[in-house]
Amino acid sequence: MLDDALSQNFLRLVGDSAKNGVPELHFRLWRRTSDEVRQKYLRRFRAEPEAIEWYEARYLGDDPDLDTLLTLPANTL
Repeated sequence: MLDDALSQNFLRLVGDSAKNGVPELHFRLWRRTSDEVRQKYLRRFRAEPEAIEWYEARYLGDDPDLDTLLTLPANTL
């Protein structure tokens, strides 16, 4: 479950994705995780050839569609 501060930051970030965008959201969440979680993420990322290709190509995905996110079932974020 997300705490209130993290939830508010998420809503602020996606509320103006042109200004804040996904990279800021990712890094804010990244800083709040444990070293164990970060290491697990990095191991999985490095094990995926497509992820390495995206990284090397400096791929940036589209900002999330807030309207679509709001249609998801509760507690699935």
